[in-house]
Amino acid sequence: MKAEVWGGAGEHGRSCYYVEHQDMAVLLDCGGKKEAAGVYPLLDKTKVNKITAVFLSHAHEDHGVALPLLYELGYAGDVWTTKATYEQLPYYFKAWKSFVEQRGGTVPYAEETTKEITFRFLEDEAPMGEAISITKDIQVTWGASGHMLGSIWLQLHIAGKNVFYSGDYSPESTLLTVDPPSFPTTPDLAIIDAAYGIDTTSQQDLLNVLQDKVAEVLARKGHVLMPVPVFGRSQELWMMFVKRFPQANIAVEKEIAEGLLYWKRWGNWVREDVLMDNRLMKERMTIVSKDEERRELLMKTPHIIFVPGGMMESKISQWYDKQLRNDERNAVLLTGHAAADTYAATLLKHHHGCEVASFRYKIHQGYFDVRHMLNHLQPHITILAHANKAKTDHLADLLHENGYNGLLSLQPGDCINVS
Repeated sequence: MKAEVWGGAGEHGRSCYYVEHQDMAVLLDCGGKKEAAGVYPLLDKTKVNKITAVFLSHAHEDHGVALPLLYELGYAGDVWTTKATYEQLPYYFKAWKSFVEQRGGTVPYAEETTKEITFRFLEDEAPMGEAISITKDIQVTWGASGHMLGSIWLQLHIAGKNVFYSGDYSPESTLLTVDPPSFPTTPDLAIIDAAYGIDTTSQQDLLNVLQDKVAEVLARKGHVLMPVPVFGRSQELWMMFVKRFPQANIAVEKEIAEGLLYWKRWGNWVREDVLMDNRLMKERMTIVSKDEERRELLMKTPHIIFVPGGMMESKISQWYDKQLRNDERNAVLLTGHAAADTYAATLLKHHHGCEVASFRYKIHQGYFDVRHMLNHLQPHITILAHANKAKTDHLADLLHENGYNGLLSLQPGDCINVS
């Protein structure tokens, strides 16, 4: 068996892994990277026609927006994913196109191609934890990964070889259900989310720091701007703030509000102990969608304001920044990765006026999470993914020192043989 990194290992973004065995091949994700005017996976046109099936772990741009390019290069098969992921994809295709065009670029595929992708839904074939036959020689088992609504991990059996792909995995989600992977046989190859490297901080510790900062800003009579993805972290943070700050005013942009209510349709992905009813959701938030509503909001008592665009690439988030920046009581609090050259990254380097701070909300794996997954799966070979090369090297070295073997810190373009 051979595995090639077309993106995602040794970097943050454009996750894409090509795995070939005998006369079959599968592709695990096909995303872009928010740098320059958009960076795409190293898709090898000579191998695209060999691909039997494509698997999409979730809807984020860094995992799925290059699928149309794959089709334009000749792929004619199916993309296997979940229904929740499929329903979110149009938003991320639109957001990616906007990101590229704002930097003077164009997407390298026709817009119509996004509608020509043929999707197959894993839950239509079998529930979580049960094997699905893609062909007579390829079987897949899937489960919830806790990263976002509809996100999954995958276990593949390819003609006698076993592959585990974690996708983006978050064992400490405060909102989402997580299905710990269980592999009946030892994986020959595992591709594991290790985005946080050697970091050992727990989710609760991270949340405590973030909540303390929100409390501090509200106490000084400032607005708190929370730029977040439309789906995922926005819902988790909103529900957390509802509980932590019962008297606080919370404003939500319409896109995110629709995302909040959208989650009610997919309750099987959400932990029962935290799912709130629509009445409470509506009572605790002011929904805004027009500039006059936003201006009126900013004239009132301090609000926690959720706006779309975790990297502040949306026009709405940038509008709020311009309104808030001249008052030192206000704060822009970032809770995710800020890719190079994005508005968020620039703001962190050259902020002015109001406070700008970055906090990590745990949606990937750190050191102890990776160790737990390795102990559980005991793979022969492991590709550590989703972090830059230096961070991955450091993690691999530390794991080796603690008795773990078969760990690889790779880069896009690297190819390995799996015996």
